[in-house]
Amino acid sequence: MSATDAFVRQRVDKAEQDFRSAERLLSIEEDCPFDHVTFHAQQCAEKYLKALLVERGTDFPRTHSLRILTQLLEVGGLPFRLASTLTRCFR
Repeated sequence: MSATDAFVRQRVDKAEQDFRSAERLLSIEEDCPFDHVTFHAQQCAEKYLKALLVERGTDFPRTHSLRILTQLLEVGGLPFRLASTLTRCFR
């Protein structure tokens, strides 16, 4: 496995962990910590986007901005129309 493949696999695995964490937190019916749910959801999206950028060979700056990451994918020909909506939700 190449270093790139290993990085992509690691990011995807971590994204899945964040997704499962958000799901578990949402299962708390009373006093659900929604701020933690949104944190894990943002982290999940960020890690998937970075994995996709690495897989496509696209360099990206050190950032947590989903808008910047999705714009880099759009430049590469992959449209992400949810970018501005996601960024507004996870600032």
